[in-house]
Amino acid sequence: STSREVSYAVPEHFNGTLRVMAVAVAADSIGVAQKKAVIRGHFVLTPSAPVAVAPGDEFEVSLGVSNQAEGSGPNAQVSLELKTSEHLQVVGQAAQRVKVAQGREASAVFKLRAKSKLGSGAMTFTAASGDKASRASVELSVRPPVPYMTTVAGGIMGAGTKDVKVSRRMHPNYRDLEAS
Repeated sequence: STSREVSYAVPEHFNGTLRVMAVAVAADSIGVAQKKAVIRGHFVLTPSAPVAVAPGDEFEVSLGVSNQAEGSGPNAQVSLELKTSEHLQVVGQAAQRVKVAQGREASAVFKLRAKSKLGSGAMTFTAASGDKASRASVELSVRPPVPYMTTVAGGIMGAGTKDVKVSRRMHPNYRDLEAS
């Protein structure tokens, strides 16, 4: 018989039951085995953020914090911290402290502003108490508050040059200007 080892890094945001199944096949038989393990961080973090924001928008993101840390007790102080990608800026406090008794939940609210850079804005939340810590990340889309548009200007041009005015403001990331 030949043994094999498989390693799997459980994502840090995963909380729940992980089931591992193995199937072995030979010419004359088959074998199946499975094991379950409950995976949970010291703190279960549940961010609630909008799906999309426009540059300049100010908005709030709430963070649910469930204290699952063994031995943390009824008066556990949990430090929360928010880090963002270049698409977002924290307007209020990026670091907060909340009291969350072991086995209980609490929430915190972070105020943010969308910057002018378009794309996928990431927020990473960290909760820590003593030597126990957990992280959770969430993303949202930073995009213009108007739908994608195509504008066509037509006319007849003789010899020389012609200026065609662009009558609306466009974001340079996705602007495409053509003349033919």
